[in-house]
Amino acid sequence: MSPAIYLIYIDHYGVNSPAADEWLRIPLLHAAVHGHLAPGALWAQYNESRIFVANLIFVASAVVDHFDLRTLMFFNAAVFIVSFWLFLVLFRAYEGKRPAVVAVLIMGAVWFSPADVTNPLWAFQVPWFLVVLLFIAMSYLLLVPQGHRNMLFALAMLASVTASLSTIQGFVLWPVGLICLLWINPRVRRTFYECGTWIAAATVTIVSYSFGFNFTTSSGLKWALAHPIATARYFLVMIGNVIPSGYLGTFLHPPTQFGMDELRGGVLLIVALVVVVLGVRERRTQQRIPVPILLISFAILFDVMISLGRANGTLLGALDNNRYVMPNLILLLGIIAYALAQVSAWRRTPDTNNVRFFGRSLMLGALAIFFVVQVVVAAQFGIRNGNFTTAFAKNDARLVVNLDRIPPSARGCELNLAMFSGIYTIHTAVAKALPILADARADHLSIFQPTMLRTLRAEGPPVLDSQCTSPRAP
Repeated sequence: MSPAIYLIYIDHYGVNSPAADEWLRIPLLHAAVHGHLAPGALWAQYNESRIFVANLIFVASAVVDHFDLRTLMFFNAAVFIVSFWLFLVLFRAYEGKRPAVVAVLIMGAVWFSPADVTNPLWAFQVPWFLVVLLFIAMSYLLLVPQGHRNMLFALAMLASVTASLSTIQGFVLWPVGLICLLWINPRVRRTFYECGTWIAAATVTIVSYSFGFNFTTSSGLKWALAHPIATARYFLVMIGNVIPSGYLGTFLHPPTQFGMDELRGGVLLIVALVVVVLGVRERRTQQRIPVPILLISFAILFDVMISLGRANGTLLGALDNNRYVMPNLILLLGIIAYALAQVSAWRRTPDTNNVRFFGRSLMLGALAIFFVVQVVVAAQFGIRNGNFTTAFAKNDARLVVNLDRIPPSARGCELNLAMFSGIYTIHTAVAKALPILADARADHLSIFQPTMLRTLRAEGPPVLDSQCTSPRAP
């Protein structure tokens, strides 16, 4: 049911209108369409990452369907649905039996939570969806199948390399994969051979990745190391935002206090770490694969990488960058997966210790309340911000297509807001935007596809932003 609702959500709110990073891919796509893609262009650094695999998908999209962003959104959705199906296979191996329908519905409600508005409605997030799929696939390949070990181990390494070449956060798969290898019990000589090979492959990937890499493009890491308390607060606010309180609404009413977000994040982090400790303790008595530990480790490492790169902004950035919700939903799923497995075990073997039974019931009750609140708040949040996202995307598309109908004094400011979220000076925005628009129009990419172009021209320009039409506007 959750995957169907997820697809309906994308179909209802998704708009074929580029934003920010998607516009900045146009020169690459133009070169590819006309057969003069420069050597190394796909491999070139983009911000603090290389997005080689995503670039290949963007180029394929440009060639096949003129970079239709709704098609890419549904591609991401398909990847995410396959990831969830594979997770259920992994969970079944963890629990030792087919998961109950109620358990599947609960986990699906977290996985496809509308608390994450940005990622399903932003086609550029191809790399993150791929990393999640490759993480689940790698975990399955290393832990579940019994035969063909060499082939499956090689495929798991390939998954980790592919994730690393999708986005910088893909490097998280290497330490998580090492957990998988060290978990195998009993440890034999092969275990240490595999760990050594795994570390060597990770090292080769990092060294290859580093050639020609400009480490000064982002000052985030240096700032984060110099301001550990502010970075830790940013980290906790991101985790606490699984009960969402930010995104587009923050532009209308920006919060000034983040204590509740930090508190929720701190509590969730403590619970997650307790689950990890309990999971490690269970390894001595149970031959379970460490699904909750893997989910939590993946999410925390993912969050750490984001915090080290982005905490130099304000704490508000941890909320209005709604895409950061994705890894923290996975963290919440790790906690819930562990709880569901424990409930199943208690049903098979009732606990006769009244104190322990009361303590477990109390914790499960608190988690159930948190889950219900998360689902209710996320549903309201998803609808509200889905409407915002659709309205903004449609207005931006109308503005760009009808730029010649915008007063000349406001064009630069409007372009900056519509295409780049206002991050550049007006002069820089115009210098970047005009060649991009020329390429997109020439190749009929995205909003310049003939049918959509005619529709947008017929609708005309939207109401202009007041800050761009004031007397002070250049």
